[in-house]
Amino acid sequence: MADTIRVGLIGCGNNMRGAHLPRLVRFPEVRIAALCDPAPENIAKMVEARPELRGVPVYDDYRRLLDKGGLDAVVISTPHTLHHRQIVDSLQCGLHVEVEKPMVCSVEEARDVIAAR
Repeated sequence: MADTIRVGLIGCGNNMRGAHLPRLVRFPEVRIAALCDPAPENIAKMVEARPELRGVPVYDDYRRLLDKGGLDAVVISTPHTLHHRQIVDSLQCGLHVEVEKPMVCSVEEARDVIAAR
């Protein structure tokens, strides 16, 4: 197992800042390696709350974050209607995925996620 788990954060709004990030940073082996949000103000609030994230690569589109590579996992904290595509794309890049509930919006989408793993 690697000494460091490189995690990309997809969606940097209140839930990510208030719930997911505080939990993630408690693990010494976790390194936040990328931030992604289409709203620059969410990125700014994230870095303001966690100055250690200054200099972490920032993306406004999760597909560019995935294309860059270099991650082991992503945490997805976006509107639930976006989860399906973000999960499948992340799994197809070989990443571990943590996503907020609801995971997807239909049984068909859930089956698609299962098939992508």
